[in-house]
Amino acid sequence: MPAIIIECGFLSNENEEKLILTDDYQNKMVDSIIDGLEEYFSLNLKD
Repeated sequence: MPAIIIECGFLSNENEEKLILTDDYQNKMVDSIIDGLEEYFSLNLKD
């Protein structure tokens, strides 16, 4: 079964941990993941 893993940062990195805990960073990561899926599958998931 094909699978992917998306790592948006590492909690073991103090600077990344601070980012991961913010809503702004989480929203940017979600938008980036959606953009990548749309491009790969030629979809428009945001509408």
